[in-house]
Amino acid sequence: MRPLSLSVFLVATVAVPAFAASAALEETGLPGTTWAIDCSKPPTTSNYYLTYSVNKDGQLVETLKDGNKDKPRSIRNLQNVSKEWLLYTLDDSDGEAVNILTFTDSQGRKKSWWSVGNGGTVYIIDGKFPDGNGSPPWFTQCK
Repeated sequence: MRPLSLSVFLVATVAVPAFAASAALEETGLPGTTWAIDCSKPPTTSNYYLTYSVNKDGQLVETLKDGNKDKPRSIRNLQNVSKEWLLYTLDDSDGEAVNILTFTDSQGRKKSWWSVGNGGTVYIIDGKFPDGNGSPPWFTQCK
């Protein structure tokens, strides 16, 4: 009887994280949406588009469109901090895991507020680039 009890426990343990991940994914409202700096213009290197989809494994994928080759990037470790704040890990196109905190304002626009790479490199802090050269752009939902 012990093997059956252990196997039931293992199945239950595996199912809970999958359900939790699915719930967190749905709460983001991101699957099936497209965001851009300016939705009225096509994607370019100065007008990025971000399209969110769910792959066959149930993982959220952000595809960066810049008018050149699309760059799909897997998103994992989703945590809905609140209605305005979302924390996740994005596997960047160069393979680096980057932890990102995004903020959505009262107008429904979103931007990266904090971003730190796997090696500790700070890319964004307090909604600004650490080198003093401005801040990341706001994205508006196109669809």
